[in-house]
Amino acid sequence: MIRFSNRKDYNHSVTQGPRLICENYLIIRKWVLNFIPDKEPIHLLTTWIQIACLSIEYHDNGFLHTMGKKIGRVLKIDHTTVAMWQGKFTQLSVQAASIQISNT
Repeated sequence: MIRFSNRKDYNHSVTQGPRLICENYLIIRKWVLNFIPDKEPIHLLTTWIQIACLSIEYHDNGFLHTMGKKIGRVLKIDHTTVAMWQGKFTQLSVQAASIQISNT
């Protein structure tokens, strides 16, 4: 359990994920009273989406927001993407509804 002393640190931890610990994803969520991890479904998931080989003319803030909205709520666009620096991929932080997968 972690308690953040300010909103900036909290927002950073939520939007800069996902986090990996020993090759396992760490999901950060707001605390609820009587929380039991095995009984609480994940309704929203925040993650970074990487888009490879996107042509430089599509490194536009508006276009990337529109594209990210197809997945969920866009929280952040990587600063190198906005600055139109050439890279191997474009990154968007998106919060989307989780998909429940059944084993049956």
